[in-house]
Amino acid sequence: MALNMAILNQKLVSGFTQFNSSEFNAAKHIKDGIQGFIQSCQDPAGGTFSAMPKINTIETKLANIFSKKSPLGQAIGAEVAQEIDGVFLTLKTSNQIAIVTNPASLMTDCRKLFGERPASGASFGRGLAKAIVDYTSQITITAMIPGSPPVTVTGPPV
Repeated sequence: MALNMAILNQKLVSGFTQFNSSEFNAAKHIKDGIQGFIQSCQDPAGGTFSAMPKINTIETKLANIFSKKSPLGQAIGAEVAQEIDGVFLTLKTSNQIAIVTNPASLMTDCRKLFGERPASGASFGRGLAKAIVDYTSQITITAMIPGSPPVTVTGPPV
């Protein structure tokens, strides 16, 4: 099992290639992409994905952000990054003890991505997928390898 970058990329590229008639359509593509990306991850101790409770609320929260129709794309990008980080903070794996995220890179990437006019919906989807993958690679999970004595390890989700 591993992070499924192909699903994340496919959901975001195909989702943003088409016309999204509502804020909820765009938010659903992001939710589905993150959910497909993370659901088969493992912690550094080999523990498998067990939950990500806030994934169930991100669609509504993102739709509310998109409905504001702020003229400043960078502000929207910052709010989107904050919501995505909040979801990843609730990631749980079977051997996990703690999780630490580093939202700075995601915040920077999302501000830039939402602040510029993309060449196409597909390029926007690819850019958002790359931002999420880069952000995830900086997450640190502390996990315990069961045994006698138990061993604590740290690293990103894989």
